[in-house]
Amino acid sequence: MLIVEQGLSRERMVLVSTEWFAPYRPRVAALGFAASQIVERPLEEALAARDGSGFYARAGHPSAPAIPTVFIHYALGDAVVSSGPAAR
Repeated sequence: MLIVEQGLSRERMVLVSTEWFAPYRPRVAALGFAASQIVERPLEEALAARDGSGFYARAGHPSAPAIPTVFIHYALGDAVVSSGPAAR
């Protein structure tokens, strides 16, 4: 949807999550994302930060302490992040 309908560039996207994202890697590869576009953050770090890059939970959120997530970062300006083989 973000790529086809909204015209965003896949090459500018970076996905950040934890080891819990591993089962989704084949789907992401099938969509054309390179392995270099997927950042696996340490589980403990993501749980401590709860900022959305692996886990999310704002104060008072009903799913607290945290829910597993993947964060999509989009590079702006002249930056391009994609290069290399597809994700596995």
